[in-house]
Amino acid sequence: MPLSDHERHQALLLLFHADAANARLGHALIAAHPEVAAALDWELSIVACLGSDAELGQTIQTELLAQLGQEEWARRAAALALYQIPKRRIYNEAQLDQCIIDHAPYQDILSTILKRHPTWMALYLEVGYWLQHRAKLHFDFALQCYEWVLEAQPEHLVARYELAALHRAHTEDYQAAICCYRTILEQAPNEHRALDLWAMLYLRDLKQYERRAIDLLEQACALAPDQASYHFHLALAHQALDQFEVLEALLEEGVERFPKYVEGLVMAANYWSDEHQNYDKAKALYLKAIKVNPRDVYALGNLAELYAEGLHDYSNAAYYYYQTMRRQLHPYFMTNFITLLVLHLDEWSAGKKYYLKRAELDADQRAEAEQELSEAQLAAYREAEEKLLNWLAAR
Repeated sequence: MPLSDHERHQALLLLFHADAANARLGHALIAAHPEVAAALDWELSIVACLGSDAELGQTIQTELLAQLGQEEWARRAAALALYQIPKRRIYNEAQLDQCIIDHAPYQDILSTILKRHPTWMALYLEVGYWLQHRAKLHFDFALQCYEWVLEAQPEHLVARYELAALHRAHTEDYQAAICCYRTILEQAPNEHRALDLWAMLYLRDLKQYERRAIDLLEQACALAPDQASYHFHLALAHQALDQFEVLEALLEEGVERFPKYVEGLVMAANYWSDEHQNYDKAKALYLKAIKVNPRDVYALGNLAELYAEGLHDYSNAAYYYYQTMRRQLHPYFMTNFITLLVLHLDEWSAGKKYYLKRAELDADQRAEAEQELSEAQLAAYREAEEKLLNWLAAR
């Protein structure tokens, strides 16, 4: 679907918000040329400006402008390239003016250039990555960038990994993502990361095919036995099949072999706390994880929850919730913290503070946090909320 003029304007403005000076230039450009603002070609501006190699960006821009029939601007771009500093991105009015071009079949032109200059693939890859992970918009064009790279070099693994990630996170075309992983493994049979990602697609996205996931993860572990995440992902796959003996053996082995892998320590602690109410063992694992990474939100927040709901040690629970909130205002932990402050500690002012912070979150975040709560936790939060609102009304 073609991009609307408004989308083009917004994308260009986002691009030039990289710093205040560029933001002003972007606004000035549109203000100075309202009659041609609709012709701003944001894809060209990104290709020209985002490359880590400024000289390469200028060369691409010069050729693009020439093919688009903008001979005068092509000559100016070539002249400007003579004065630029190597390895430095160039942003100025002249370069911005070059973005004002007539509408043209730019995708066909960019594709043609890429085929003739395969060494420029890194720039297209950077454009796709920037749109997907930083700007988080126009995923269709990010996908097109990855496909251009793969058309020129089918064995480009990074582009295929990013294409798979795009399909999983944004298009939700899981079969297309699986095709990416399968192709990677056909081209590089020892690429254990593809095995792991494929398995986690089954476990987290599709929530089925657990036995196939186990097979993939066992292959990944065999290829990379020192990769801690693969080991604990294999434990997750066995947990999905209720194979608890295998799961516990894997957790014990993992904690012993990978004592500094925080995600694994937290996973093991969660299991012993939730499934066996072995709070002492879980607490030791959480503390071990916090010693490795004092800023890990899940280790801090889950330890706070253990103190509050498992050990009924509300003082220590409050301490670790406060530490969690200092790192991140995590919606789930904040909700339980409000319950603790109001129902167990009579900390009304603190409860109000975090209740208002929670209210600042968008509705989806609040709803997602409540979905994660158990029935007992949700009922306790509703009780705390009612008491807090009554307290506020009485003041």
